[in-house]
Amino acid sequence: MTTNSETNTTQIYNILSIDGGGIKVLYSIYMLQHFEKIYCKPNGKTISQYFDMFCGTSGGGIVALSLACDISIDTIAQIFEEYSEKIFPGHNSGPVMSKIYTIYRTIKMIFGAKYDNKALRELAYSIFGEKTLWDIKHKVCIPSFCLDTASNYVFGSDDFNKDVKLVDVVLATSAAPTYFPVHFIPEYGHFVDGGVWANNPAFVGIDEALKYHVGKTHQSYRILSLGNINTKPKIVPESNKNFWNILNIPHLVSIMFDSDRQETCNNCKIVSQFTNGFLVRITANDNNFIRFENDIELDNSDKKVMATIHHNSLKYSELLTTQGSVEYNKKRVYQFFI
Repeated sequence: MTTNSETNTTQIYNILSIDGGGIKVLYSIYMLQHFEKIYCKPNGKTISQYFDMFCGTSGGGIVALSLACDISIDTIAQIFEEYSEKIFPGHNSGPVMSKIYTIYRTIKMIFGAKYDNKALRELAYSIFGEKTLWDIKHKVCIPSFCLDTASNYVFGSDDFNKDVKLVDVVLATSAAPTYFPVHFIPEYGHFVDGGVWANNPAFVGIDEALKYHVGKTHQSYRILSLGNINTKPKIVPESNKNFWNILNIPHLVSIMFDSDRQETCNNCKIVSQFTNGFLVRITANDNNFIRFENDIELDNSDKKVMATIHHNSLKYSELLTTQGSVEYNKKRVYQFFI
């Protein structure tokens, strides 16, 4: 953001974009916690006061909506930690019970989704209550996909859907295929996870900024795009013929989501260079010392996994905010908080 002495046409339009990723969204949350601690709280401010637009998909959509409602990032982190095991149960039940849960979820997939969305709905209500998109204080773009029209859909991009409750937006953007049931919103249709086309919603934010703000209310834009953990699934096929069986179908979702976020990042870099924009992209894979022993599935709420995510996020965010470090100079995160 710029100083008050500058006119609106010289201001930079700041965008915060947060990838989807299930439990891995905690990586982005902890990153934002550290940024707020270092850059915002000393000035008596919060993350929300430094950005004009918040974009988020799936779990990232919940974070984006929360920040747009001026909810503390500390509160968001606490709620996610509290509800993770409720949303994705059975991952902290010991070796025997965990295997039983795995079998149970596999059987459930034959007839529907692995999980119901009851706990996810409770999480959304605990944050937003009866609020609608009209009640949001900042601009938001939350991707989903409408099955009725077979088309991409963005909540918050215009006034047409402003009467939709935020709880419904959460359930629509988070309805990951095979993981959660399709979400129906009366008068709008049936929705699935926005990750099927915009797991990295950065391009949605850039598109919105170029349509309505850059060259009109603001001179340029910059976008802080937070990814999470892109781990390599251990699914090298032993048999090509029988590879897509019921056990490997969930891996297909991860492959789709990961490939989308990578290609979107590449496209955003190119577009921003030619549209008076500046992109900062951060993921757990940016730094060499970030290592995860095993693949982290988006529904793995194991407390050890969550502790690993927290530890690695803190280590990298400290590098990003330490003046003189290579990552500090390369990523230049500080510019969003001047």
